[in-house]
Amino acid sequence: MYKYERKYIMLSNFFTGKERDSETGFSYFGARYYDSDILTSWLSVDPMADKYPGLSPYAYCAWNPVKLVDPDGEEIWIVNSNGGRLKYTVGMSSKGFDNYTTETINALNKLSQTKTLGIQINQLARADENSLVVNILECSGNTEFIASLYEDESKYYPPVQKILFDPYLAIEDISTNKTMSPALSLGHELMHLYNLTTDLPGFLERRNDKTRKDIWTDEEEFYNITTWEWDVANEWNELKRKSHKMTDKNGNKIYDFINVESSTLETK
Repeated sequence: MYKYERKYIMLSNFFTGKERDSETGFSYFGARYYDSDILTSWLSVDPMADKYPGLSPYAYCAWNPVKLVDPDGEEIWIVNSNGGRLKYTVGMSSKGFDNYTTETINALNKLSQTKTLGIQINQLARADENSLVVNILECSGNTEFIASLYEDESKYYPPVQKILFDPYLAIEDISTNKTMSPALSLGHELMHLYNLTTDLPGFLERRNDKTRKDIWTDEEEFYNITTWEWDVANEWNELKRKSHKMTDKNGNKIYDFINVESSTLETK
């Protein structure tokens, strides 16, 4: 599932919040330097420059730093309900963190080891490829991709995206008791994000195509489930959903949400 949210990413204030590098006097964003005296200029080429041929490769925030924010690279951040933030790196240890962060790390690590999503998860977590920050936010009772898009939605997407994640919420087939883990649900939402960032026109076209709305909601859900999700379900021997909705074409309930002990269904 995903929720569409059309908006601009707003800066909370005029400043970037980054510290100046003591040796150069410039602000360091991890992947490149920014000249805060000029206010709108990177000092090296934007790694996403080929996607924005109409803009200077040195432009900061499309020349609009008051409204827009350009993060330091392609990153996944785990954000708990207390506002604690942790940057995720593939294969990192989950020990020593709060329960939510631990379960989210375990889910991401397991996804990163799959044949189906390993490359994609590694790409989303790398800070040296593209300008994208993914915030995975603690949520109770819901796992969902909130797709942020600009007013002119057909060309570019905002560099900050978010996913809500409940690491204890699984989906169960009521007739077979076959279960889809919270980790797989997270993988499903990450692939909506991957679809958006790698093929925005295709994502938008599928999202607006309601041909299969009876059980799949839209073509994007059908595509996402029957490609990414089913392949991971095969790897993990988990539930392969035959519908995005909880009911069949006749309205009969086929799936239910259940609470589990861990995001990966592993017993503690």
